Amino acid sequence: MISTQYFESTPDYYHNFLRKLKSENIISELNRSKEFTHTIFSNIPSDKENYAYAEGKWTIKEVLSHLVDSERLMAYRAFRFSKLDNTSVARFDENAYVSNANIAHLSIAQLLEEYELVRDTTIMLFKRLSENALNFKGQVGDFQLSAKEIGFILIGHNLHHCEIVLERYGIQNA
Repeated sequence: MISTQYFESTPDYYHNFLRKLKSENIISELNRSKEFTHTIFSNIPSDKENYAYAEGKWTIKEVLSHLVDSERLMAYRAFRFSKLDNTSVARFDENAYVSNANIAHLSIAQLLEEYELVRDTTIMLFKRLSENALNFKGQVGDFQLSAKEIGFILIGHNLHHCEIVLERYGIQNA
C-alpha cells in the first residue's frame, strides 16, 4: 500500500487507482503491472478482440489502445515535470483518442507489443529520475501533480483497466 500523503495531494478521482498499488517502488510496480497486462491480453482469443461488453463501451482492442495512449501521455507529463517544467499540461479526452486510434487493422498481439515497448520506455524514464525530479509538481488542468504521483496514477490506471477486462469482458485467464 502507498502512503496516505499521496491520497491527500491527488484529486479524489485518482484515489481508486492509487489503492491498487502494493508498494511505493515505482519500478517494481511498473514491472508488476506490465506482467499482469501481458498475462491478460496475450491470452485474449482472437474472436474476442473486438468484443465490447455493452453498447457504447470500448472493445478489448480499444482498451489496450487506450492503455498505450494513456501511458504515452502520462509518461510525457512525468518527463516534463521531472525537468522542473511548470508549464501547464492539458487534460485529454480519452474517448476522442480511442475514436481516432485507427486500430482496426492491428491485432491484439501488435497492440500488446506496442504497449510493452512504451512501458519499457516509461520504466527507463523512471529509473533515471532523482528524488528532486520525482517530487517536482507541475500543473495538469486545474491541479498539481508530481512526476512520482503521475507514475503511481499511471500504474493504478493500467491495473484498473486490466481488472475491468477480467470482470466485464468474460476473460478468465489471470
